[in-house]
Amino acid sequence: MPIRVSARVLPDALKGKNVSMIGRTDLPHTFTDVLDVARTLIAAAADPEAQGRAWHVPSNPPKTQIQALTDMLATAGRPPVKARGLSPRLLRTLGLASPIMREIAEVSYQWTRPYVLDDSAARARFGIEPTPWDEVCRRTVAGIGK
Repeated sequence: MPIRVSARVLPDALKGKNVSMIGRTDLPHTFTDVLDVARTLIAAAADPEAQGRAWHVPSNPPKTQIQALTDMLATAGRPPVKARGLSPRLLRTLGLASPIMREIAEVSYQWTRPYVLDDSAARARFGIEPTPWDEVCRRTVAGIGK
């Protein structure tokens, strides 16, 4: 599935149900297509001079969680749904009973302030451009049904 974060909320949203998302839903976030991750990993592995450092995968311009979800719903011909954010405090509380919620709480910082990556070094080094957003949305929506 191209964008993993959508796997949790998109099935319900496609049914017209309201959804809950981690953290704030109105902040910019860099979403990265998993196939772009694979292409970047392959390019970095094939370039001995690229090894030994971190590379931010070429990604489309940041979107809010709401924008990303709305784009995917539009791709499926569905109207927007209401989405609320789950606060880190609530996630930590749920983590008392659920190990997965405890782990999600640990990375919730990615959803409580802007999370924007600079992928210019990887683009320049490997010549990779991100998969067009409309294609990412189409593959993501198609992947939900599988």
